Amino acid sequence: MKQIGIDFQGWSINALTLREILERLGFKEDDKTITLIKDEDTNKLLDAYPLLLEDDGMAYGINPMYVIECDNEVYTDEDSNLEVFNLFRERATNKT
Repeated sequence: MKQIGIDFQGWSINALTLREILERLGFKEDDKTITLIKDEDTNKLLDAYPLLLEDDGMAYGINPMYVIECDNEVYTDEDSNLEVFNLFRERATNKT
């Protein structure tokens, strides 16, 4: 985890790597593979849509968005000097 900020209460805000995200979602890694350990709670995980939630900054709600495209090219972000990749997001405009 990399600290990227501090919230209004003084708590650390940390960015997660893809490895950390996958581990928190129930994936396990050995020396050759990364595997989802299936159980009652994670059985549907691979077919579920991740919903990205952004605080609106005023404590009135969130701005939910879906991932619409991803890029597996890893590059160094010039501002943070971290290895990063891109996920593109979009707000759903209809509820169908």
